[in-house]
Amino acid sequence: MRIGYTFIDPEYWGTGCNKQIKRLMLDYAFKYIDKVYFDIGFNNFRSRRAVEKLGAILTSEISDGMVEYLIKRSSCSV
Repeated sequence: MRIGYTFIDPEYWGTGCNKQIKRLMLDYAFKYIDKVYFDIGFNNFRSRRAVEKLGAILTSEISDGMVEYLIKRSSCSV
């Protein structure tokens, strides 16, 4: 499963809203699968740091200026 492009209004940045949204998506996904990939823009350091806080690790740079992060059920911190 791949997750990408969750847009949150800047008004809600830093409020924990993003973590709650990711928690809902990951809780649901981990009922059925063991790992989830996140596709994030190379220069989107805010999003990169956010998924790292959840326990995701950078796995590779993919095409079109994107990077790929992986989070496994066993390493998820949400």
